[in-house]
Amino acid sequence: MRPVLLGSLAEGCLVAALTFVLMAVIWGSQLGLIAEPGFDSADWCIPLILYTSTPSFWGWMALMIAVSPVLQLMAWAFASQITTLAGTWAPKDGVIR
Repeated sequence: MRPVLLGSLAEGCLVAALTFVLMAVIWGSQLGLIAEPGFDSADWCIPLILYTSTPSFWGWMALMIAVSPVLQLMAWAFASQITTLAGTWAPKDGVIR
């Protein structure tokens, strides 16, 4: 069972890395906007998670670029463990009574 879980974790890391790269490409180009003098992040309609627009913009970027791949990896690891454990507890004939 351990090799299966390690293989699944490796696949989860690969998917999370791909997500990180895609998020960095999609959202990373917007990070330069904060240095522009006329930029107002309130025009982006992002949630004001930190009460004002500029810190909320930075928080939103951190969530999109860094936190989302970590959460995806955690969900992948949890789901693969539950699936593997459920498969080991299944009856031999495959019918749950």
